[in-house]
Amino acid sequence: MSGANDAKGLKAIGQVKKIKIADIEIGKRLRAVDDVKVRQIAASISEDGLIYPITVRRISEEKYELVDGAYRFTAHQLLGLETIACFTPKLDKIDTQVLEVQSNLVRADLTKAERIKFVGRFCELYALQNPDQGHGGDRRSDAFKWQTLPLENSDTQLAARMELSERTIRNAKKLYKALHPDALDLLAQGPLADNEAQIRAVADLAPDQQTACAQSLLDGSYETVRDWRIAVGDLTEIAEPTNRQDAWFAKTISHWGTGQKKWKRDFVRENHKELRALLAEIEPEGNG
Repeated sequence: MSGANDAKGLKAIGQVKKIKIADIEIGKRLRAVDDVKVRQIAASISEDGLIYPITVRRISEEKYELVDGAYRFTAHQLLGLETIACFTPKLDKIDTQVLEVQSNLVRADLTKAERIKFVGRFCELYALQNPDQGHGGDRRSDAFKWQTLPLENSDTQLAARMELSERTIRNAKKLYKALHPDALDLLAQGPLADNEAQIRAVADLAPDQQTACAQSLLDGSYETVRDWRIAVGDLTEIAEPTNRQDAWFAKTISHWGTGQKKWKRDFVRENHKELRALLAEIEPEGNG
Protein backbone atom coordinates (compact mmCIF):
# COMPACT_ATOMS: atom_id res chain seq x y z
CA MET A 1 0.00 0.00 0.00
CA SER A 2 1.37 3.40 -0.94
CA GLY A 3 1.26 6.74 0.81
CA ALA A 4 -1.13 7.80 -1.94
CA ASN A 5 -3.72 5.34 -0.69
CA ASP A 6 -3.28 6.63 2.87
CA ALA A 7 -4.02 10.09 1.57
CA LYS A 8 -7.06 8.80 -0.30
CA GLY A 9 -8.45 7.57 2.99
CA LEU A 10 -8.45 11.12 4.37
CA LYS A 11 -11.37 12.26 2.22
CA ALA A 12 -13.66 12.01 5.20
CA ILE A 13 -11.67 14.57 7.15
CA GLY A 14 -10.35 16.82 4.41
CA GLN A 15 -11.59 18.46 1.21
CA VAL A 16 -9.70 18.34 -2.08
CA LYS A 17 -8.57 21.71 -3.41
CA LYS A 18 -6.03 23.09 -5.86
CA ILE A 19 -3.13 24.81 -4.11
CA LYS A 20 -0.20 26.70 -5.58
CA ILE A 21 3.07 24.75 -5.51
CA ALA A 22 4.81 27.89 -4.24
CA ASP A 23 2.52 27.96 -1.19
CA ILE A 24 3.51 24.46 -0.01
CA GLU A 25 6.56 23.95 2.20
CA ILE A 26 8.14 20.52 1.96
CA GLY A 27 10.11 20.76 5.23
CA LYS A 28 12.53 18.13 6.50
CA ARG A 29 11.45 14.67 5.39
CA LEU A 30 12.20 11.40 7.18
CA ARG A 31 13.28 9.90 3.88
CA ALA A 32 14.84 11.55 0.84
CA VAL A 33 13.13 11.14 -2.53
CA ASP A 34 14.79 9.13 -5.28
CA ASP A 35 15.38 11.16 -8.47
CA VAL A 36 14.75 8.18 -10.75
CA LYS A 37 11.36 7.50 -9.17
CA VAL A 38 10.47 11.18 -9.34
CA ARG A 39 11.09 11.16 -13.11
CA GLN A 40 8.98 8.02 -13.51
CA ILE A 41 6.09 9.56 -11.57
CA ALA A 42 6.46 12.81 -13.50
CA ALA A 43 6.11 10.89 -16.78
CA SER A 44 2.97 9.19 -15.47
CA ILE A 45 1.45 12.48 -14.30
CA SER A 46 2.30 14.11 -17.61
CA GLU A 47 0.41 11.37 -19.47
CA ASP A 48 -2.45 10.48 -17.11
CA GLY A 49 -2.64 13.36 -14.66
CA LEU A 50 -2.50 13.10 -10.86
CA ILE A 51 -4.51 10.07 -9.71
CA TYR A 52 -4.35 10.70 -5.95
CA PRO A 53 -4.02 14.19 -4.42
CA ILE A 54 -1.24 14.87 -1.95
CA THR A 55 -2.00 15.69 1.68
CA VAL A 56 -1.10 19.04 3.26
CA ARG A 57 -1.98 20.94 6.43
CA ARG A 58 -2.47 24.67 6.77
CA ILE A 59 0.26 26.36 8.81
CA SER A 60 -0.69 30.00 8.15
CA GLU A 61 -3.24 32.03 6.23
CA GLU A 62 -1.51 31.38 2.91
CA LYS A 63 1.03 28.61 3.56
CA TYR A 64 0.72 24.84 3.80
CA GLU A 65 3.03 22.04 4.92
CA LEU A 66 3.43 18.81 2.95
CA VAL A 67 2.21 15.80 4.93
CA ASP A 68 2.13 12.97 2.39
CA GLY A 69 3.07 12.78 -1.28
CA ALA A 70 6.67 13.99 -1.55
CA TYR A 71 7.20 12.12 -4.83
CA ARG A 72 4.05 13.47 -6.45
CA PHE A 73 4.82 16.98 -5.20
CA THR A 74 8.44 16.86 -6.48
CA ALA A 75 7.22 15.46 -9.81
CA HIS A 76 4.90 18.47 -10.18
CA GLN A 77 7.87 20.76 -9.52
CA LEU A 78 9.90 18.89 -12.15
CA LEU A 79 7.09 19.34 -14.68
CA GLY A 80 6.91 23.06 -13.92
CA LEU A 81 3.26 22.89 -12.86
CA GLU A 82 1.91 25.77 -10.80
CA THR A 83 -0.79 24.01 -8.76
CA ILE A 84 -1.50 20.56 -7.33
CA ALA A 85 -4.61 18.82 -5.99
CA CYS A 86 -4.47 18.44 -2.21
CA PHE A 87 -6.37 16.91 0.68
CA THR A 88 -6.49 19.45 3.50
CA PRO A 89 -7.49 17.67 6.73
CA LYS A 90 -7.15 19.40 10.09
CA LEU A 91 -3.95 17.95 11.53
CA ASP A 92 -1.57 18.94 14.30
CA LYS A 93 2.20 18.43 14.15
CA ILE A 94 2.05 14.93 15.58
CA ASP A 95 -0.69 13.88 13.14
CA THR A 96 1.55 15.14 10.33
CA GLN A 97 4.46 13.01 11.48
CA VAL A 98 2.19 10.00 11.95
CA LEU A 99 0.96 10.10 8.37
CA GLU A 100 4.46 10.51 6.98
CA VAL A 101 5.71 7.55 9.01
CA GLN A 102 2.71 5.43 7.97
CA SER A 103 3.27 6.10 4.28
CA ASN A 104 6.92 5.06 4.59
CA LEU A 105 6.41 2.00 6.80
CA VAL A 106 4.65 0.08 4.05
CA ARG A 107 7.24 0.68 1.33
CA ALA A 108 8.89 -2.51 0.12
CA ASP A 109 12.27 -0.89 -0.56
CA LEU A 110 13.05 0.17 3.02
CA THR A 111 16.59 -0.57 4.16
CA LYS A 112 17.11 -2.10 7.59
CA ALA A 113 18.24 1.27 8.97
CA GLU A 114 15.15 3.00 7.58
CA ARG A 115 12.90 0.29 8.97
CA ILE A 116 14.44 0.75 12.42
CA LYS A 117 13.85 4.49 12.18
CA PHE A 118 10.23 4.28 11.05
CA VAL A 119 9.18 1.47 13.40
CA GLY A 120 10.72 3.24 16.38
CA ARG A 121 9.28 6.62 15.48
CA PHE A 122 5.85 5.14 14.83
CA CYS A 123 5.76 3.60 18.32
CA GLU A 124 6.82 6.91 19.89
CA LEU A 125 4.08 8.81 18.09
CA TYR A 126 1.48 6.15 18.85
CA ALA A 127 2.25 6.42 22.56
CA LEU A 128 2.01 10.23 22.41
CA GLN A 129 -1.35 10.17 20.67
CA ASN A 130 -2.77 7.30 22.71
CA PRO A 131 -1.52 7.64 26.30
CA ASP A 132 -4.46 5.59 27.63
CA GLN A 133 -4.39 2.79 25.04
CA GLY A 134 -2.39 0.47 27.25
CA HIS A 135 -5.16 0.72 29.84
CA GLY A 136 -8.07 0.21 27.49
CA GLY A 137 -8.58 3.88 26.64
CA ASP A 138 -10.07 5.11 23.38
CA ARG A 139 -8.16 6.12 20.29
CA ARG A 140 -7.67 9.88 20.38
CA SER A 141 -6.51 10.70 16.85
CA ASP A 142 -8.12 10.06 13.46
CA ALA A 143 -4.61 10.14 11.98
CA PHE A 144 -4.05 6.64 13.39
CA LYS A 145 -6.28 4.81 10.92
CA TRP A 146 -4.50 1.49 11.44
CA GLN A 147 -4.72 1.24 15.18
CA THR A 148 -7.70 -0.44 16.82
CA LEU A 149 -5.87 -2.69 19.32
CA PRO A 150 -4.27 -1.75 22.67
CA LEU A 151 -0.72 -0.42 22.62
CA GLU A 152 0.77 -3.67 23.86
CA ASN A 153 -0.47 -5.34 20.65
CA SER A 154 1.08 -2.77 18.32
CA ASP A 155 3.92 -5.19 17.47
CA THR A 156 1.37 -7.62 16.05
CA GLN A 157 -0.28 -4.88 13.99
CA LEU A 158 2.99 -3.58 12.62
CA ALA A 159 4.23 -7.07 11.79
CA ALA A 160 1.07 -7.89 9.86
CA ARG A 161 1.03 -4.52 8.10
CA MET A 162 4.69 -4.75 7.03
CA GLU A 163 4.61 -8.53 6.40
CA LEU A 164 7.42 -9.07 8.89
CA SER A 165 7.79 -11.20 11.99
CA GLU A 166 7.00 -9.77 15.41
CA ARG A 167 10.58 -10.58 16.37
CA THR A 168 11.83 -8.31 13.58
CA ILE A 169 9.60 -5.50 14.84
CA ARG A 170 10.81 -5.96 18.43
CA ASN A 171 14.44 -5.94 17.28
CA ALA A 172 13.85 -2.75 15.30
CA LYS A 173 12.34 -1.06 18.37
CA LYS A 174 15.24 -2.19 20.53
CA LEU A 175 17.84 -0.84 18.09
CA TYR A 176 15.92 2.43 17.72
CA LYS A 177 16.15 2.98 21.47
CA ALA A 178 19.84 2.08 21.54
CA LEU A 179 20.94 4.28 18.62
CA HIS A 180 21.52 8.03 18.79
CA PRO A 181 19.13 9.70 16.29
CA ASP A 182 21.99 11.37 14.39
CA ALA A 183 23.86 8.07 14.13
CA LEU A 184 20.76 6.32 12.79
CA ASP A 185 20.24 9.05 10.19
CA LEU A 186 23.85 8.67 9.02
CA LEU A 187 23.59 4.89 8.87
CA ALA A 188 20.43 5.17 6.76
CA GLN A 189 22.34 7.25 4.20
CA GLY A 190 25.46 5.09 3.97
CA PRO A 191 26.63 1.83 2.40
CA LEU A 192 25.83 -0.16 5.55
CA ALA A 193 22.14 0.78 5.64
CA ASP A 194 21.19 -2.85 5.01
CA ASN A 195 23.92 -4.44 7.12
CA GLU A 196 22.23 -5.28 10.41
CA ALA A 197 25.43 -6.68 11.94
CA GLN A 198 27.19 -3.32 11.52
CA ILE A 199 24.12 -1.38 12.68
CA ARG A 200 24.10 -3.48 15.85
CA ALA A 201 27.82 -2.87 16.28
CA VAL A 202 27.21 0.90 16.20
CA ALA A 203 24.34 0.50 18.69
CA ASP A 204 26.73 -1.27 21.08
CA LEU A 205 29.02 1.78 21.19
CA ALA A 206 28.76 4.50 23.82
CA PRO A 207 26.27 7.23 22.81
CA ASP A 208 29.06 9.79 22.34
CA GLN A 209 30.87 7.41 19.95
CA GLN A 210 27.96 6.37 17.75
CA THR A 211 27.65 9.50 15.61
CA ALA A 212 31.40 9.81 15.04
CA CYS A 213 31.60 6.17 13.99
CA ALA A 214 28.55 6.40 11.70
CA GLN A 215 29.97 9.53 10.04
CA SER A 216 33.28 7.74 9.38
CA LEU A 217 31.43 4.79 7.86
CA LEU A 218 29.36 7.14 5.68
CA ASP A 219 32.32 9.07 4.28
CA GLY A 220 34.26 5.86 3.63
CA SER A 221 37.05 6.42 6.13
CA TYR A 222 36.43 2.92 7.51
CA GLU A 223 34.58 -0.11 6.18
CA THR A 224 33.47 -1.63 9.48
CA VAL A 225 32.82 -0.60 13.07
CA ARG A 226 35.72 -2.82 14.11
CA ASP A 227 38.10 -0.87 11.84
CA TRP A 228 36.92 2.40 13.38
CA ARG A 229 37.30 1.09 16.93
CA ILE A 230 40.86 -0.03 16.23
CA ALA A 231 41.71 3.35 14.67
CA VAL A 232 40.45 5.35 17.67
CA GLY A 233 42.13 3.04 20.15
CA ASP A 234 38.90 1.56 21.48
CA LEU A 235 39.86 -1.96 20.39
CA THR A 236 43.22 -3.68 20.28
CA GLU A 237 43.97 -5.17 16.90
CA ILE A 238 44.55 -8.89 17.11
CA ALA A 239 47.79 -9.98 15.47
CA GLU A 240 47.24 -12.01 12.32
CA PRO A 241 48.40 -15.64 12.30
CA THR A 242 51.90 -16.08 10.91
CA ASN A 243 50.82 -19.18 8.98
CA ARG A 244 49.47 -18.05 5.58
CA GLN A 245 46.73 -20.68 5.55
CA ASP A 246 45.56 -19.70 9.03
CA ALA A 247 45.62 -16.01 8.08
CA TRP A 248 43.58 -16.66 4.92
CA PHE A 249 41.11 -18.81 6.82
CA ALA A 250 40.62 -16.18 9.56
CA LYS A 251 40.03 -13.38 7.02
CA THR A 252 37.62 -15.51 4.98
CA ILE A 253 35.53 -16.39 8.03
CA SER A 254 35.54 -12.74 9.15
CA HIS A 255 34.36 -11.42 5.77
CA TRP A 256 31.77 -14.18 5.40
CA GLY A 257 30.26 -13.25 8.75
CA THR A 258 29.72 -9.62 7.72
CA GLY A 259 28.15 -10.47 4.36
CA GLN A 260 24.47 -10.12 3.59
CA LYS A 261 22.48 -13.27 2.81
CA LYS A 262 22.06 -12.17 -0.81
CA TRP A 263 25.83 -11.73 -1.21
CA LYS A 264 26.44 -15.22 0.18
CA ARG A 265 23.80 -16.67 -2.13
CA ASP A 266 25.35 -14.93 -5.16
CA PHE A 267 28.81 -16.11 -4.14
CA VAL A 268 27.68 -19.74 -3.89
CA ARG A 269 25.83 -19.45 -7.21
CA GLU A 270 28.91 -18.11 -9.00
CA ASN A 271 31.28 -20.64 -7.44
CA HIS A 272 29.01 -23.67 -7.11
CA LYS A 273 31.02 -25.89 -9.48
CA GLU A 274 34.25 -25.42 -7.52
CA LEU A 275 32.43 -25.80 -4.21
CA ARG A 276 30.75 -29.03 -5.36
CA ALA A 277 34.11 -30.42 -6.47
CA LEU A 278 35.69 -29.59 -3.12
CA LEU A 279 32.79 -31.15 -1.23
CA ALA A 280 33.13 -34.30 -3.32
CA GLU A 281 36.78 -34.51 -2.28
CA ILE A 282 35.89 -34.08 1.40
CA GLU A 283 33.05 -36.62 1.55
CA PRO A 284 35.27 -39.72 1.11
CA GLU A 285 37.44 -38.45 3.98
CA GLY A 286 34.39 -38.22 6.21
CA ASN A 287 33.33 -41.76 5.31
CA GLY A 288 36.77 -43.31 5.72
